[in-house]
Amino acid sequence: MKKYEGKLIMRPASLEDIQNIQYIASACDIDEFGTDEFVINMQEVLESIPMETNSWVVTTEDNKVIGNAFMEEMGEGRLDTYVFTHPEYKGLGVATLLVKCTEERAKEYIEKYKEKQISYEFNNVIPAENTGAKNILEKREYKFKRLYSQMSIELDKEPDEVILPEDVTIRKWSSDEDFKSIYKVYCEAFKDARSHRPKPYEEWLNHKTKDTGDFNLWYMAYYKGDLAGFLIGKIEGEYMWVDLLGVSRSARKHGIGRNLLKTIMKESYKRSIYKVALSVDADSPTNAHKLYKSIGMKPAFQIAMYEKQNI
Repeated sequence: MKKYEGKLIMRPASLEDIQNIQYIASACDIDEFGTDEFVINMQEVLESIPMETNSWVVTTEDNKVIGNAFMEEMGEGRLDTYVFTHPEYKGLGVATLLVKCTEERAKEYIEKYKEKQISYEFNNVIPAENTGAKNILEKREYKFKRLYSQMSIELDKEPDEVILPEDVTIRKWSSDEDFKSIYKVYCEAFKDARSHRPKPYEEWLNHKTKDTGDFNLWYMAYYKGDLAGFLIGKIEGEYMWVDLLGVSRSARKHGIGRNLLKTIMKESYKRSIYKVALSVDADSPTNAHKLYKSIGMKPAFQIAMYEKQNI
């Protein structure tokens, strides 16, 4: 831990800060989990939010970035925040300063939600085992909400051919009309997901396609001729990342989710990408984590979500 007795400077993040911000995120992951294999792609995140109002950096007087935070509106009524302090600069109050900034920004959103009579939630996401972050949040009246697990599998051999049940077919995305079809299933499939607040179609589409140039990793599953499930994959470094996986409630328990996962694993191996990963609610109402375990995925680490109700 470094000593620093100078003034801390707070300002919005900019694109020029991305390299430093990415470095801090990697340093935090290595400090917490021993690896930065799953580190957040900060450029992707920051380019998808209003940076001037929803991102912050803390610097020393000589402009060294030592902390940062950002806030995402995950859907109208849900705000998720992430705060990072470089491990060498812990104990200076950087995280507390950033948390206060996110709360002040959240108040502006919440006033609008109240005017529209929309229920809201304000969350802060931290590594599950980070007691320092936990203490900061609890002192500010945040309450533990739930755990999320990062799960992954390493493909040490080519996966078996995907043999689909008689009533199930899977194909790749093929036209812009497929985006609308996938969005419709997405809204239906995630109705029972906790805290799910769907974004309007155009906003959702822009977010999901902004940095995705390969729509051959978007799969659509049909049950008895009707679209019933989908999987959106994307390549992140050495990983094939399952960004979204959903199955309509009426078509569950027919092997659709399992076969979509097997399909992306097969495609991943063909592309010489031998690691497949995803994030899942550790206590999912649909028991999704049990499905992932059954195909060989294992938890890599967990993150915790804390909520503050009175802002």
